[in-house]
Amino acid sequence: MAASLKCEAAGCTEVKTADDMLTCIALMQLHQKNVHEASDPRQKPPTINHPVLQQELEAALFREVPTIASRAEKEILDTMKLLTVVNVALSVRRATLLQTKQDPGEHVRQYVARLRGLANVCQWSKMGVCTTATCSGTVTVDYTEDIVKLVLLNGLANEEIRKEVLGTTEIDTKTLNETVCLVDSKETAARAMVTDNLRVAASSYKKMGRGQTNQASPRPTHDYGEQDKMKCKIRCQCGSLTPQFGKVRGRVKEFKLCLECWKKNHPRTRK
Repeated sequence: MAASLKCEAAGCTEVKTADDMLTCIALMQLHQKNVHEASDPRQKPPTINHPVLQQELEAALFREVPTIASRAEKEILDTMKLLTVVNVALSVRRATLLQTKQDPGEHVRQYVARLRGLANVCQWSKMGVCTTATCSGTVTVDYTEDIVKLVLLNGLANEEIRKEVLGTTEIDTKTLNETVCLVDSKETAARAMVTDNLRVAASSYKKMGRGQTNQASPRPTHDYGEQDKMKCKIRCQCGSLTPQFGKVRGRVKEFKLCLECWKKNHPRTRK
């Protein structure tokens, strides 16, 4: 049997219906939290920290303008800006933008976002006379996008990608967004090639390791035969000459002692 609950808040006609009472209660609690608790006017808004005047700046203000306490608000703010804001020359900001390079491993879109942020404070615009025949006013020409495009092409970290992009047909007429898409496709292809090369190298290394493990170690080969070995002789401790090599159980073995000396050094424990 289906169960239902009606919201007890004043003026609310919400009714929750479910197959069992536990589900009804859960739905009603969710309704209370999302609708009534969220709009409760008794909830306090988050506190906002008021600006605090640092002691050093306060002392500097009174030294600069002794009557600063009686001045208007705008005049006080202008004086504070003069004491705290460090002005950077426009030429310095432009030089910083022009010298910006792409970091190794940095995505081209992140690089362009960094360039746009620097270019926004460089004022790459000029005032000029309108060339329309029926217009006698002035017009502002903004060439920020062109500057960002040039810095982008000049600062690409991958030299091969830079050469390919500069050699692309109609690169001069492409917009900044089109140029970014072109560089992005080149970087994607380069990353895919590096991944494939690493995968092939790892596979070859594993195969080579398995081959070395399964194969038996080759026996050292000599440039002389067994008959030549038999002819070699050494002088034993007893002064007699004895063959340096001989066959023991069908295999060639090198001797250090003659048979008699070997027997003396290796007495038999049983007859």
